[in-house]
Amino acid sequence: MPDPKITPLAEKVIQIIPTGGTVFIDAGTTMITLAACIPLQFQNLIITPAPSVALAALHRGARVHLIGGAPCPEGAMATGRDAEYAVSRCIADLCFLGACGLWPDCGLSVEDVQEAGKKVRWLSLPPKWLWSP
Repeated sequence: MPDPKITPLAEKVIQIIPTGGTVFIDAGTTMITLAACIPLQFQNLIITPAPSVALAALHRGARVHLIGGAPCPEGAMATGRDAEYAVSRCIADLCFLGACGLWPDCGLSVEDVQEAGKKVRWLSLPPKWLWSP
């Protein structure tokens, strides 16, 4: 379910996404809200490991590629080797990664080691821009 407190931020972020291309949207409340705010008939391809993000994007008319893998119960997203492999075969023009925390001394934190593996794989790819709320 989109979070109304995050909607103003998501609406601003949507404005910087160029038309066309491929956008990776990770899992989490912020990412669901972002997907729910995309314009109707969005022309970009959305790649996501999160069924909830996929459904929100499909509801707006976007093309969606859902990454498979073992679902992480805490984050309701695909994780594990299958998800990491799928990510390694994708190239996104823009990458929106979620995180449980952002720390000045150690960087991003997540709840699950397999989720971390997927994020590390995305970070090894060359996105044009990365947003991590």
